Amino acid sequence: MISGMAEGSTTGQDRTNSGLNSLVVVLAAAVIVGIITADALMALAKDARVMLVTGGVIILVGLALTWRRRSTRRLIHWQFILLTVVFFVLGAGRLWLDVGCVRVDHIVRCASEEPTPVTLEGRIITEPRLIRPEGDFARHDFLHQPGTWFRLQCCAGRGPEGDVPLSGQVSVFVRQPAMHLHSGRRIRLEGEISLRQRADNPGTFTNKRRQADSMVVCTVPVSEAIEVLSEKADNGWAKAWRSTVRQRLLLALGEEDSLTPASVQSDRQAFLAALLLGERSGLSPVLQEQFIRAGTLHFLAISGLHVGLVTAFAWGIGWLLRWDRRWQAFLALAATIVYVLLVPARPPVLRAGIMAGVFCIAYLARRRSHPLNLLSIAVLIILLVQPTELFNPGFQLSFVVVLGLICLVGPMMNWRGREEDLPIFERRQTAGQWVLHGLGRWAGGLLAVALVAWIVALPLTAWHFHRVSFAGIFASIALAPLIALVMLFGWMGVGIGWLWPTVGLGLNTVTNTLVDATLAVNSFFARINGLHLNTASPPLLFIIIYYLLLVVCVIACQRRRGRKWAIAALAVVLGLFLLLLPFRQVNDEPVMHVLSVGDGCATVLETKSTTLLYDAGSLSRSQVGAEIIVPFLRQRGTNRIDAIFISHDNLDHFNGVLDVCRLLPVGKVYVSPLFLEHAEAGSFRCAERVLLDGLASLGVSVETLAAGDSVDWPKADLAMDILWPPAKPLVALDDNNGSLVAKVTTKNGSLLLCGDAEDVARRALLAQNPERLRSDVLLLPHHGSVHHYESLAAFVTAVDPAVALNSTGPNPESQEMALVRLLQGRYFYSTDHHGQISVELMSEGAFCKTFKIREH
Repeated sequence: MISGMAEGSTTGQDRTNSGLNSLVVVLAAAVIVGIITADALMALAKDARVMLVTGGVIILVGLALTWRRRSTRRLIHWQFILLTVVFFVLGAGRLWLDVGCVRVDHIVRCASEEPTPVTLEGRIITEPRLIRPEGDFARHDFLHQPGTWFRLQCCAGRGPEGDVPLSGQVSVFVRQPAMHLHSGRRIRLEGEISLRQRADNPGTFTNKRRQADSMVVCTVPVSEAIEVLSEKADNGWAKAWRSTVRQRLLLALGEEDSLTPASVQSDRQAFLAALLLGERSGLSPVLQEQFIRAGTLHFLAISGLHVGLVTAFAWGIGWLLRWDRRWQAFLALAATIVYVLLVPARPPVLRAGIMAGVFCIAYLARRRSHPLNLLSIAVLIILLVQPTELFNPGFQLSFVVVLGLICLVGPMMNWRGREEDLPIFERRQTAGQWVLHGLGRWAGGLLAVALVAWIVALPLTAWHFHRVSFAGIFASIALAPLIALVMLFGWMGVGIGWLWPTVGLGLNTVTNTLVDATLAVNSFFARINGLHLNTASPPLLFIIIYYLLLVVCVIACQRRRGRKWAIAALAVVLGLFLLLLPFRQVNDEPVMHVLSVGDGCATVLETKSTTLLYDAGSLSRSQVGAEIIVPFLRQRGTNRIDAIFISHDNLDHFNGVLDVCRLLPVGKVYVSPLFLEHAEAGSFRCAERVLLDGLASLGVSVETLAAGDSVDWPKADLAMDILWPPAKPLVALDDNNGSLVAKVTTKNGSLLLCGDAEDVARRALLAQNPERLRSDVLLLPHHGSVHHYESLAAFVTAVDPAVALNSTGPNPESQEMALVRLLQGRYFYSTDHHGQISVELMSEGAFCKTFKIREH
């Protein structure tokens, strides 16, 4: 009888726990649905108060119905519904308060897209960071000098009527190094504020759902425009402690080794800083690209794996010290809290920290904790504090992957049945059988985790990042043990090194060896061709069907009914997903894309079988290739560039070529003879020589083109004829007048690409054969400069285009008006106002599409 009572008690407890898990899961889902609903309603109507009033009415009706019910069972039922509605409204209300509701004195109300002079007073809330020009041509970039970035918490601003109270945060960029600034100091600055601009090109990441505190940018021209009002830092003890500890840890990780080459040592230090503390600013673009291609970038971003390892390490230390289990849990909880406070507060870190912390607290309280329960609590806490995180790709991937691991790894590991039913689990086992079984279960667990994470994250990775890495499964299995060892010895080396430097030096040697092995293994997977694919975004309906089938698989695995059919359906959809990669939707007709790169030029010519790039440079962006051109090509599903044409040797036309060639396979690079002459005549540090040496190291061949040459692509029905410059010009040509002028001919029309051809080149072309210039689409020479207006007008008349395009940054209003008068009667688009421009050559004519339109 006692046994029966105990059994009944256990059953009742399990039911209680199951009900609690269901309740928390439903509440988390209600918050998510509420945030999505609020976002949709705010997109339809600016005033979201209608939604909140409606939610309040629903709550009142639910209260009335609950009050009138006499049955306890019905009362609980209505209480459950009421609680769900309350959390739905909480989620919707939190998003509206963060995005749709702005205080009257918030600085965002004073800003617009146009820069506005302002005087601000406030406190620096982040440690100022020095920003230097980056890229292969940083030493040749004379327009951008090192600057300083920090965030300012505003408290007052000066207007025509004097000082007025202001609230909110702004991102401040000083165009000079400001070494006298530190976090916590109160300052007054004079600069220009403006709203953060949206992306000008497809593929460039932009968070459309920004809080008011992240929308305002302040630019300060000189460091002398900032006055320090208080030298005393007012950060609070927590921030001061975090900053001090992080700086000391980074210094300890950055200790130099005279026996190691500088490049290897730099990669080691950057990798350790990213792995242990989430400091990714020191990672080189080459190293980051290797982790991306290998599908192991998640190891460089602090996530649940890192937090879980820290928690496990702390728990293991308590076990080795033979502490009581409660003290082990308390040590693990303390280590988790300290680690989460030290690393950047990103969604995966907060999710893992909350789950680990709640688990330790439940263990201390002798309560059971279900993984779904822990995950739901983390969702509730994060979204109620920061509701816009729901639209963050990191948040989505983190929670979806963890949900998949919770629901699918167990059934995958035990797909044959319960462990007790397998012969290998017999009580009589030899030591060898026990070791083999343990290794098999460990390897199987790693394979199951890697496979489930890859399958679950596949659609979201393709949707957000336009990439699919097939090497990620095997690379993650190979790197997971190494990552755990690097973290273990890394933290031991830093901690013990403070107390016993000799022992710490030995541990650091072991850590460096493990880091070298980790980077070597990752580099091996990154070099395997064919395992990394760029893809366009899959159709949304396809993604919904994919995840619905995953849910069906989870339900079928738990009930063990229809499991084979569910897995078969998922396998079919997964196979169809891989078959349709890269989901490239290229029109039947040739398309020219003029990217918005500011003061520069980057033009993509695209057909079903061919992708060409004419110029790839900008003076406005030092890394235009990696930040604009390659993301655009990736979201188009482009995995190869057949040829790159460099019009002439100005940085704003080629400083992004090397990044493009590193990140995508490139067939050939074509330049003019003048480009090679300048490279041979200049020093080994000249920009032209840097480009040619970089292309040679990447194995990309370089050829010259001159007037009379032609390049054909028969499969694409595309030909490019070079009209200028001649191989041996009669007079000396400067850089601009030596630009490659190319006419692209397709079955439906032609395009004329002019580089920076100025007065001399234009007059020579008009004198040779004006009829040959006639084209349907004209990319204006020299970014639409009207300096030589007469020759430009004659040139446009000879070309007689239906569409004229201009790749440029902000221009004076007088120049824009002159271009409008000159091109009257023709379609005219400028990247400064319209963002990226696409022109499709159809049999009926040229069809234009712009990424956005600005008022001007």
